[in-house]
Amino acid sequence: MSTKEQSATLLRLNKQAQVAALNAVGFSDITENSRASEFGQRIKWAAGLLDLCLACNRISDNSKAYFTAAEWNSLTVANKQLYIKRGLRIRAHGHSFVIAAQECYNADMTTAFYWGGQGKAIDGLNQKGLGAMYGCFTGEEDTDLIIATLRDQNNSGVIGAPAAEAARSYRAYTLESDGIADESNWFLPSSGQMLLMYRYRDKI
Repeated sequence: MSTKEQSATLLRLNKQAQVAALNAVGFSDITENSRASEFGQRIKWAAGLLDLCLACNRISDNSKAYFTAAEWNSLTVANKQLYIKRGLRIRAHGHSFVIAAQECYNADMTTAFYWGGQGKAIDGLNQKGLGAMYGCFTGEEDTDLIIATLRDQNNSGVIGAPAAEAARSYRAYTLESDGIADESNWFLPSSGQMLLMYRYRDKI
C-alpha cells in the first residue's frame, strides 16, 4: 500500500470515528457523506450553546428562516418586512427548539393560565428525578399527555389543563391578522428545555 493510500485509509477511519462520536451524542443526521467542515460546529453545539437566532417565517411562502442578531440588524427595513417573527431559536447541548415570542395570558391579559391537576400523578410523564430532568426533551409528548389525562376533570376548581391547552393552541401569528398561518407545534417546555433556558438566561 502506498503512502497516499495509507493516508486516505487513515483519513477515512478518522472520519468514521468522528461520525460515530457525533451520532452517539444525538446527531443522527451526520453520516460519512457529511462534510467534515460541519463537524467543528456540531462539536460546539454538543458541548454548549451554539447560537441564538431570531426564528422567522417568510411571508411570501411561509418558509422558515433564522437570523443571528447581527444578520437581522444588517437587513434593510424593506427586507425585514418580508418576514414575520415566530420566536427565538436556541441551539445548545445537541438540542434545538424555539421559545415563543410572547407569554400566554388569559382573555383579561392580566393572569397566566392555571396548570390544573393539582396533586394528581400523571402516568407516563418523563419528569422522574433530577438526573432524568437534564435529559428530558419530550415536551410535546408530555403536553399532549397532560391534556388527555386531565381533560374535563375538575381539580381544585380548575377544569382540564389550561396551561397545556393554551400552549397547544398558541399561535405567533394568524392568517386572519397577519396573512400567513403559524403551523408550528407549540407545547410546554420539558424540564431539559427549561434547564437550558435557565442556564443561558442572560444571553437569551
